[in-house]
Amino acid sequence: MMDFIKEIHEARMIRSSGDQKDLTYTDCCERLFIMTCMIEVMRYDVDNTNFMKSYLYKTLDNNQYKRFKFDKTDFYNFIYFVNGDSAAMDKLKDPGAAKKLRRDTHLPLAQLNAYLTKVYHNPTSYRSTDNVFYELQKSLGQYVSQYSEMRRMLSNYTTIGTEQRKQIITKLLFAARAKLRSSDLIEEFSTWAGRNNLEVSTVTDNEPTHSRADFDSSNTKDASYYRLLVGNQKMMMAFRFVERAFKGGTVPISYIEAYLPVIEMIHDFVKAGPQAIQQLKVLHARIKKSNKK
Repeated sequence: MMDFIKEIHEARMIRSSGDQKDLTYTDCCERLFIMTCMIEVMRYDVDNTNFMKSYLYKTLDNNQYKRFKFDKTDFYNFIYFVNGDSAAMDKLKDPGAAKKLRRDTHLPLAQLNAYLTKVYHNPTSYRSTDNVFYELQKSLGQYVSQYSEMRRMLSNYTTIGTEQRKQIITKLLFAARAKLRSSDLIEEFSTWAGRNNLEVSTVTDNEPTHSRADFDSSNTKDASYYRLLVGNQKMMMAFRFVERAFKGGTVPISYIEAYLPVIEMIHDFVKAGPQAIQQLKVLHARIKKSNKK
């Protein structure tokens, strides 16, 4: 009994309202996708069968993940947040931005639940996963574009070679360490990868460790305000620079050049020294608080 109590108190990434307030909607989408990929690669190893069945038993929900549940898994609660209602969005870091992004996000919940159910019943032999991962990425595309190549490799996971599989697992290890450090899945995943020598040194770790803000690319009001910083002609390119940066995409040189006046402004604060930087940070904190009202 004490072991069970210890497990539900310690092995969770989302244990309290404070943990939830550290997460943006974008964070939740990213982490849901990463965890789905982790389950996919783990399930083929028969040594993981008992863990998979136990973990998915505590994840699956016939009521469509409508409430935050402390006794469920992090995976369950990420589904709840990504597919949640207004009350779910209010629990996150930036409720206003989360609600805007949630309206345009249509998680393929029936397909995801069907996939998890089939993996739960038969982890090592269920094969038809291509469609669910394609639909997941299509739904969460703006949040998980950096994992497109991984998704394509996963669709051929049973036919690719050992080294390619190790590359996928290594990338997932980097993603988990950056974004799922205290989750209830990372320890089992890391132990399994280490025990089987599945991490390779040929893969570069490009994972950012900071939380990604929710960026609403349809907000034309925000775009128009960039004219006050860079002028009318470069306004939209500066806005697209920020959009690409938030989503982790490649930024064209023309967008960088358009945003350069903003970069130079920040650099002027840096050159002015600690006092100027502190004033900037105080102003930023005040504006962030105001934007959430």
